[in-house]
Amino acid sequence: MKSLNYKIREFRFQVFMLLVLFCCITAFCYGQDKPKKSDLFYSKIVTLKPGLTKDEVKIIMGEPYKISFTTNDKQEFIEDLYYKILLRDDKWTILTYQCIFVNSKLASLLQKEIPYSTTEVTISD
Repeated sequence: MKSLNYKIREFRFQVFMLLVLFCCITAFCYGQDKPKKSDLFYSKIVTLKPGLTKDEVKIIMGEPYKISFTTNDKQEFIEDLYYKILLRDDKWTILTYQCIFVNSKLASLLQKEIPYSTTEVTISD
């Protein structure tokens, strides 16, 4: 008959082995090269082409975080859809992409980069 101490040691060993197995599986699964959010976003941006409609751009990019519109001096309807992503290379940066539509067709794509800081506060009048 096995002693109580032996059973406790055996139980501890089994728990330890399960913990080691869990750590190995976790390291393997999360150590794989998964595409970053910025890579997925960039893969969407590069598929945009002049002449796409606003609906086609929304299918590719999703809903924008901001929309604006106006007319130019030729009385053409100008609409802007804004998309942004936060990325980190050496420091945090906010990339904003502006899709400009003229008469409901994609005419241009502008990019703006803004350094991201949680410590800076700007107050403007």
